[in-house]
Formats: sequence, C-alpha cells, structure tokens
Amino acid sequence: MIKLIEHEHSLEIQLTDEGKRFISDIDLLNFHGLFEDIEGNSEYEYCSDCSIHGHLSNAPIIHISDYDDEGGVIEHRKLWYYDNYCIDNFVEILCTEGQVFFTEY
Repeated sequence: MIKLIEHEHSLEIQLTDEGKRFISDIDLLNFHGLFEDIEGNSEYEYCSDCSIHGHLSNAPIIHISDYDDEGGVIEHRKLWYYDNYCIDNFVEILCTEGQVFFTEY
C-alpha cells in the first residue's frame, strides 16, 4: 500500500501500485487503511493528532515509541510530523503526487 523511507531529517511516504488501486476503491482520505499493513508489521505507528500525546500541535505524526505495562507512552524514540497540516492535506498530496514527506522532530 505505502512504503516508508527514512532520510536524514525526514520520513518519505510513497504510495505503491497496490496503494493506488486501494484508494480508487475507498474513500480518498482513509490513511489508516493505507497504513494498516505497516503498523501491523513494524514499530511505526500513525496518529492523526499528536496533541493526544501531549504535544502542543494537532499535526499528524508517525512515530516509534516505547510503552509502559499499561500501554502509556514512555517516550517517542523517533517522531516525524507533517508540518503543513494547517495548509493542506498530506493524504491528498500522497494520492496525487505519489509521495509526501514528514519532518523529523
């Protein structure tokens, strides 16, 4: 569906051919559906609003985190955010351009 590529200060999200077929069958903005395979088979997690983790922003994030025994986040080992979230929708850009970049925090 999608492929993640870590760069020095960013995370590139690429839409695969399978992902392009998937978005033609469902709601264009269903990023959770596109991300499901990665989230289930890796340490990467997607959150549509980072304020639920205590950040002073509503930016969407992708993170790798450590958790306590009760499921609470101890720390984000790596975190990337979409900094233009107030201006445009990263999923629309991903669908039209085939890739989008999140900035490392």
